[in-house]
Amino acid sequence: MKPLQRRPLYLAIRAVTVAGGMTLAATPALAGFSEVTTNNPFAAITSGTTGVSLTLTDLDSDGDLDALVWHRAHDDVFPFYSSDISLYENTGTRTEAVFTQVQDFSGYGYGGDNFDANPFTYDWGGSSYGHPVSAGDLNQDGLDDFVGGNANVDSLGFLHGISVNDGYGQATDLDNRYDESSGNSMFYGTNIMPYGDAYGYGSPLLLDLDNDTDTDIITSSNGFLFAFQNNGVDMSNVLQLAQLQGPAHPFVGGATLALGNAYLGAPMAAGDLDNDGDLDILLGVAYGPENLRYFINTGSTSTAQFEEKTFADLDVSTTIAAAPATGDIDGDGDDDVVVVEQQASGPATFRLFLNDGAVTRTVPISSSSSGGGIGGALLGVFAGAAMLRRRKLKKS
Repeated sequence: MKPLQRRPLYLAIRAVTVAGGMTLAATPALAGFSEVTTNNPFAAITSGTTGVSLTLTDLDSDGDLDALVWHRAHDDVFPFYSSDISLYENTGTRTEAVFTQVQDFSGYGYGGDNFDANPFTYDWGGSSYGHPVSAGDLNQDGLDDFVGGNANVDSLGFLHGISVNDGYGQATDLDNRYDESSGNSMFYGTNIMPYGDAYGYGSPLLLDLDNDTDTDIITSSNGFLFAFQNNGVDMSNVLQLAQLQGPAHPFVGGATLALGNAYLGAPMAAGDLDNDGDLDILLGVAYGPENLRYFINTGSTSTAQFEEKTFADLDVSTTIAAAPATGDIDGDGDDDVVVVEQQASGPATFRLFLNDGAVTRTVPISSSSSGGGIGGALLGVFAGAAMLRRRKLKKS
C-alpha cells in the first residue's frame, strides 16, 4: 500500500486545462441536473440498509473520488461485514468512476487498486451513529476529519467521531466519540449543539462559509440551524468557534428557522448547485415521506446568505430517509449530486444527478496558482485550485 496524502476533490475545481498563463475555466451558469438511470457507477454500492450517509473524498490521492458509506446496519457478507464504515475505492478514473468494495480484512483478494483492506474497520465503533456524517479539515493539518451527528429518537447528545488519516492508509481516533462536555473533544465548551443534549437530534455540516481556507461548521440541533466560524485551535487542540448570530446568521430566518419533524437530525451537504462559484446547501430527510430541501447562497463566497429555493431538475422526494452528497463525479468541473435513499428493506439506493450547467471561457490565471492541492497527480489540469476551495461532500 502506498502512503496516503489527502488531496480531496470535494471542491469542484473549475479549471479544466492549462496553456501557458491562460486557463479554461467554467463560467457560472444556471445548473441543470439529469438523473443517471443507466450505467450509474453508484449502483455497485450495496452497503447500508438503515442510517446511511455518504462521503466522497480522494482517500488514495490518485485524482478521483472514493466513497465512504456510513451505516447503522448493512447486508454485507464476509469479508466485508465487520465495519460500520464501508470503503469503495474508485478503481476507474476521474471522469468515469468505477466503485470497488475494499475488504475489511486483507488476504482474501478483494482489495482495490491502492487498498489491501478497509482502513476504517472497527473505527467508528457505534453503528447507531452511522447517520449522518460530514467531513472536512477542522484543524488545518491537511488530513480528513469526520464528524457524526445523531438522528436517533432514543439517544441523547451530539457525538463526534473525529478521524485523522495518518498518511499510511490508517484511520485513527474514529472511535473517540465525545460531546462538547468532554475535555478530550475538539468541541469542548463550544456548545455547537445548543439543543443536542436535551433532545438527541443532531446533524453537522463542515464547509468553508467565509472563503478563508478553513472549515466552518453548520449544525442542526433539534430542528434549528446554527452557524459557527472557525478561528483555529488553541494549545489544547480545542476549536475556537465564534457563533454567527443576528444579522451575521447566514440563513434567512436565522435561528428562528424551524426545519420541521421530518428533518430532525437529517444529513446535510454543501456544493455549488447553481454554478455561481459559492457554496449552497442540500438538506436530506430523516423521517419521510418528505422532499429534499435546497438553500441557495444568494450572498457571496465570503458572506454567505442562504435562501430556500426549489430545483425543478433536482426535485427529490423520498419515502423513508435520504442523505445527499456532492462532488465532481464526471470530471467536468461542476458539482454533481448523489442522493442515498433508504429503502423499506434491502440496501439503500444511490441516485446520481449530473450537473449539466457549466460552460467554459478563457481567463488569465497566474502560473503560481497552477496545480493547487492536486499537484502532479492530475498533470496540472486543475489550475486555479488556489482560487477555489476544496469541497467536502462529505462532506455527509
